[in-house]
Amino acid sequence: MARSAKTKHVLDLVGTEPAKKMVSPSLQELQGKAPPLLKPPTLTLAEEMSELTGLPAEEFQPPSPEPEQQEEQPAADRGITFIVAELINQELETVVNRFNLTPTDRNLWELTRSVIETIRPEFARDEEEYFEKCERLRPRVIKEMTKAAVRVAAKDKRNRE
Repeated sequence: MARSAKTKHVLDLVGTEPAKKMVSPSLQELQGKAPPLLKPPTLTLAEEMSELTGLPAEEFQPPSPEPEQQEEQPAADRGITFIVAELINQELETVVNRFNLTPTDRNLWELTRSVIETIRPEFARDEEEYFEKCERLRPRVIKEMTKAAVRVAAKDKRNRE
C-alpha cells in the first residue's frame, strides 16, 4: 500500500472528512450559460501558462517530478505536518506483522486510537523540526501501538476459541 493510500486509510479510520465538498451548480445556473468550447491541445504547458499569465514561456519550469518521486520526499516538505499521524502511518504495518494481527478496520482503528488518545498531537513546519520530533516521538508511538496490539491479539485469540 503506497504511503498516500495508507495516510488516507488512517484518516478514514479517524473519521475526518475532506475540507471542501463539491457543490453542483443548480439547474437554473446551467440553463443560463452556454457550454464551454473545447479547444484542441495544440499548445505546450509553458505556452499555455504564458498565454494565461502574460509572462514569457521561458519562465515556466517543466512539470514537477513523477508522483512516485514525490512520495519519496519527507512529509515536512509539504507544509505543516501532523507528526503523530505520520508515525502511526509509518509503523502500523510493522506492528500488525510483528503481532500477526488481521489488518481489519477494527484492529487498525484500535492501534491508531490508542496512540491518538495517549500522545499529545505535535506538528512540524520545516524539515529539521519534523525529524527532531519524529526521533523523539517514534518510541512512544511504537510503545502505545504495541500495548494496543497485545490487547487486540488477546481479543482475537479469545474470539477464535
